[in-house]
Amino acid sequence: MDHCYQCLHPDTLVWMNDGTKKPLKNIKIGDVVLTFHPKTLEITPSPVINQFVRPPLDNEFSYKIKLANGSEILATAEHKFMSINGWEKVKNFTINKNVALGIINAKKKITFSRVVQITPITMSLIADITVESENHSFIAEWVDVANNDANNNNHNHNN
Repeated sequence: MDHCYQCLHPDTLVWMNDGTKKPLKNIKIGDVVLTFHPKTLEITPSPVINQFVRPPLDNEFSYKIKLANGSEILATAEHKFMSINGWEKVKNFTINKNVALGIINAKKKITFSRVVQITPITMSLIADITVESENHSFIAEWVDVANNDANNNNHNHNN
């Protein structure tokens, strides 16, 4: 049984529906975050239905992913991000693979940036949220388009 979770660093800022950003560790059930549809890339709001912050398990490896646009992403190996080929786990990233970035501009478009470096790291805490939206995505400030599909991972996040 896979006990790894799709997690990010707890200080990762997430775009809220009101246009503000909030650290993942401070998001509460009922908060409304921005999500996107993986096929249309349309950005829409969705309520948070679960949130957690906890130490990683022994088998949960973490990475710092540096992108060509200068952004750095801190995530566990199992975390999924949108790429030009669809959802991909961090552990499957390769240098120069395009990863979708949730840069919210005036046109509310998702743009792409190449992975230029992947470095193993240790995180003392990891965090994630689950949203009500059927696509289970949310948009983080450091230009991540992240996915936490609780239905496909057979796990339940509790506060």
